[in-house]
Parts: sequence; structure tokens; C-alpha cells
Amino acid sequence: MASVDLTTAAGQAAVAYQDALNQARNMQNMLLRQYGFTAPAVGGGYSVESAQRAFDPNVLFDKATGGIDAARVQELAGSLQAGGTGLLADISRGGAAAEAEAALGARAAGISGGGLAAQRRRLAEAQTGEQLGQARQQFLASFGEAMAPIGGAYQGLQIAQAQAKAQEEAARAAAATLPQTPEEEAIAESATTQAPIFRGANQAGGILSPGSRGNYKIKGQPRGKVPAKKPGQTFTGKGGVNWVYRPQGPSGAGWYKKK
Repeated sequence: MASVDLTTAAGQAAVAYQDALNQARNMQNMLLRQYGFTAPAVGGGYSVESAQRAFDPNVLFDKATGGIDAARVQELAGSLQAGGTGLLADISRGGAAAEAEAALGARAAGISGGGLAAQRRRLAEAQTGEQLGQARQQFLASFGEAMAPIGGAYQGLQIAQAQAKAQEEAARAAAATLPQTPEEEAIAESATTQAPIFRGANQAGGILSPGSRGNYKIKGQPRGKVPAKKPGQTFTGKGGVNWVYRPQGPSGAGWYKKK
């Protein structure tokens, strides 16, 4: 896993999610060894290691649904075989012993060649098959329990990442509303002005952008034919002084000039 910032909630959630995956993988490896399941290997034959790779939760966890791909698990479970060790092997050996015991009992009773002897063998085989089926279902149930914490950890990661993104967007929005320096205002004005904002003496001009109005800080009353009061409205007085109407100026609503 790439390095994460553990001082953030998102970073801690990412570690928790990876820990859940690792713990689930360790548990499923232990279960496969305990039951003795094997799966087809790339080079042929069957091995426990192949089964462990096939059941890796990093592969089986579906982020789109937030859970383990149950259909894929069932498909993989169908390819599992009992190896020479583990619970399944013990059940098979026990079944073989039961069949042998049934055969000996039939011979001792003088019925080794009849249908009753065959019936006893089939019964022993059926009991063994039932025990193997139950063991397989128990494995799948235990596997599901081992995988369960991953979903909660992943949901926690999604929530933490969404919150971090929202905080970043809020910070950018707050930064965008901070007062501009005179240099920033001058740049904004030159970048957004397509035509002269201020016109000749005693003439109303255009609307000055909000980012540029902060340069006009001295409140007063222009002389001449003053236009209607609109936020950002500009006017050049009879003396050639440039004015801007600021409804929320530093000294309240009114006309402001630079100096």
C-alpha cells in the first residue's frame, strides 16, 4: 500500500481498510489449510497455495457493491478438492474405515456377496459424502464471517474520503472570498476589463468588478450629474476624479474614490 498521511481521518481509514483485507486474507489461508482444500495450479495438479490465491479477498472484494463477490466464491468453491491433509482428508479416511468395517461385518455375517452387504457399503459412503458436504458448507460460512469486516472498513474509507474532499472544496471556496491585495485587484481589473470602465468628466461609466472596488476607500460626494446608485457603478466627476459606488464600503454605503 502506498504511504498515507496518518494525521488525517482519510489516511487512518485507508490503513484500517488495508488491515481488514490483510486479516481476512490470513483467516482464509488458515481455513483452507485447516480444511485441506486444494485448487488447480497453473502448472497442473492441485495445491493449497492455489486455493489461497484464488480466495484472496483483495481479488474477491467488489468495491462497486461494497462486499465479497458471492457468485465468484460459489464458482471457486466448486473447483476445490480435498487434499491429503486437513479436516476433509480426515473425513475421507474415516469414511474409508467405516466402509471397510461394514465389509468385514458383512463377511462375518456371511452376507458379503449379497445386496445387504452392498447396502451397508452405500450407507457408509452416503454418510461420508454428507459429512464432506457439511464440512464444505461450514468452510463457506466461516469464510463469509472472516470477510465481513472488510465491507465496514471500506465504507469508513469512502466516508472519510468524501469528507476530506468536501473540506478541501470548502477551503478553496473560502480562499476565493478572501480580500485581494491591491496588486491582485489591479491584475483582476486589467484581466476582466474589455473596455474603459471610467469615461470622461461628468460621465457615468461601467460597473467595476467586485475584486477591484477595494482600491476606492475614501468616501465622499462626486460633483456633477451623478448617476443612479448601483453596486460597482463608476462615475467621473467634474474635476476628473473617478468614483465608485460601494453599498458595503468601509464607511457604509456611498461613493468612494482612491485619494
